[in-house]
Amino acid sequence: MFRTTIEKLIRKDRSAPSFSVNVIYHFASRILSFVLGIVGSIIVARYLGPRGKGIVNTLQTFLSFYQVMVLLGLPIALEYFIANKKYPIKDIIGSFCSFVLYFFFPLTFAFILLTPYLASSFLKGVPSLLLRVSLLISLLTVYLSPLSYSLLALRRFNYSFLINTLSIFFRLVLLASFLILLKWGVWGALASEWFLIPISTALSFYFLNDVIRPEHFSPHLNREVLKGMLKYGAVISLGDILWMVNTRFDVFVVNAYLGARHVGLYMTGVNYTELLRLFAASIHIVLFPQVSSVSPQEARSLTSLLTRLLPFYYLPSALILYFFAPLIIPLLFGSAFRPSISVIPYLLPGIISWMYTGFLAHHILGRGYPQYNLYGSLTGSILTILLDFLLIPRWGIIGASIASSIAYSLAFFVILIFFQKLEKISLKDIFLPRKNDLVVLIEKLKEIAKKIKGSQKQ
Repeated sequence: MFRTTIEKLIRKDRSAPSFSVNVIYHFASRILSFVLGIVGSIIVARYLGPRGKGIVNTLQTFLSFYQVMVLLGLPIALEYFIANKKYPIKDIIGSFCSFVLYFFFPLTFAFILLTPYLASSFLKGVPSLLLRVSLLISLLTVYLSPLSYSLLALRRFNYSFLINTLSIFFRLVLLASFLILLKWGVWGALASEWFLIPISTALSFYFLNDVIRPEHFSPHLNREVLKGMLKYGAVISLGDILWMVNTRFDVFVVNAYLGARHVGLYMTGVNYTELLRLFAASIHIVLFPQVSSVSPQEARSLTSLLTRLLPFYYLPSALILYFFAPLIIPLLFGSAFRPSISVIPYLLPGIISWMYTGFLAHHILGRGYPQYNLYGSLTGSILTILLDFLLIPRWGIIGASIASSIAYSLAFFVILIFFQKLEKISLKDIFLPRKNDLVVLIEKLKEIAKKIKGSQKQ
């Protein structure tokens, strides 16, 4: 598969692979990201300890929160608009860049002025200068983000796979150099990501040079396009903010009550259990543009098939993760991270709910009804905040795990209701596997193998 991508690079073949092959590419990218990410996490854990790892996790969580809050859903709206080809790509990117320049940039500089307050409150332990530099770097990453979203919208997951592969490899090399050789501490952990920006940008421009040119990033506002993007993205933005609260608000509460060390322990357990959602998340990403570009009936059949097949994946995978946690976590991260094992059984039910939610939510987004996902995120977020403040002071990181699983599950049930309302489909058709489903899966796997084998012969 990788050799085929290289061959397409040489002959500049920009044709989009099929849905199934895209899933394979994205899953391979996720697997590689996770494996090398684990290696990177081990390096951070070994050389920075629980507290240093907790500082890095807290800062990364804050930056993700900040971008989701400020960008008003425009990145996913950009992907949606490019996928459905309603407007020219240059107008979509130019309008996005105008918004970033005139709204995101000034607000970021305002936050930079507030860093002393942030570093002394819910970002306690994060160096103020590191926070300022990270915010400045975020200006560049956000401005260039249409490149990665365009690759997804155009379903060029093969090239996205190649870019991610190279980026992950170089980040690992930089991380080892900065932490082990240069001993830069938490600065080195963040700088290893900053140095990748020129590499990923150059590669993205190359793989998109038939549709995107550097001049497209000069701000040129098309009011109709920006209005449409904001209308679509505003609902997504609120949903994403609420979902971020649902998934990562506990980091700030753990940091406030227990300190950065416990954040490092908790996030190690979280990252370990998130291995379970690796394959499902790859399908989620590919599913969104696919649903956006096919008929409602075809989209409904595809999504319901995926949800019915899901138990064949998560049941054995969850058992493996649970039983091997006491061996794997101390072996990889060190004995200092042994307390991370305690959160695993409490997090797994929530991760399973999250996988189902991802299928239904990305289907709903692709069908153009982002407001339905908002209700699920709102419900889960309210419960997350209440349970975090109730359980974390009493039960520590185990309380955070219980709160997350309950909130994930409730958000899933709410989104399930609206998915049924939209598609008029029964619970049986969503959850109960059919004998024919396995036949369809086997035929699909044969089709993928045949396509990969055929592409390698070309």
